[in-house]
Amino acid sequence: MRTVVLDSGHGGPDTGATGIYGLREADVNWSVTSHLFDELLRQSSSPLRILPTHLGHGRTLQGRVWVANDLGADLFVSLHCNSFTDPGPHGFEVWTHPGQNVADLVAERCYDLVLARFPSLVGRRDWSDGDSDKETRRLFVLRETAMPALLIEMGFVSNPGDAALLAVPAKHRPMAAAIATAILEVTQ
Repeated sequence: MRTVVLDSGHGGPDTGATGIYGLREADVNWSVTSHLFDELLRQSSSPLRILPTHLGHGRTLQGRVWVANDLGADLFVSLHCNSFTDPGPHGFEVWTHPGQNVADLVAERCYDLVLARFPSLVGRRDWSDGDSDKETRRLFVLRETAMPALLIEMGFVSNPGDAALLAVPAKHRPMAAAIATAILEVTQ
C-alpha cells in the first residue's frame, strides 16, 4: 500500500503569510489540504494510506519531516501560499529537490491540471533542467525528507488576483481535486 503524507504548511500559532483581504496562508493551506485528503480517497483506484503531518494545530518543520520519514512514505506533499511585499508577483509554483524522481512528474501534472482548472493563475516555471518545476536545496521539507517531495505554492496572498481566488472556499475543492488527480495519475 502506498503512503502519501500531506503537509498543510504552517498552522497553530504560525499563520504563515497574511495577505490582502486579511487572507491567512495557514487557513487556505488547511482548507485545501483537507479537501486533498478527501479527493485522494475518492479518486484512488487502489489502496492508499494518506496521513497528515498535523491536524491544523501546527508542528515544527523537523516534526513534519520526522512523520514522513518515520512512516516510510512514498510521497510528501506540502501546500503553501506565496507572499511578497509588492502586490505584483503572482502565480502557481511547484518546488522539488534537485534531481529527477516521481515528484518531478507529479509537479508537471500539477501545472497542467491546476492551470487548466484555473486559467487566471499563471504558472511560474523553471525550464532550465528540462522540466517546469522549480528546484531548490534550501527548503527544509524538500531537503530532509527521505522520499520524493513537492512543495506547492498555490498563489500569492499578496496579489489581488491570486488572493481573490484563494479567498473563496468554493475554489479550494477544485484546487485539491486537480492536485489529487496529478498525484494519482503519476503514482498509481
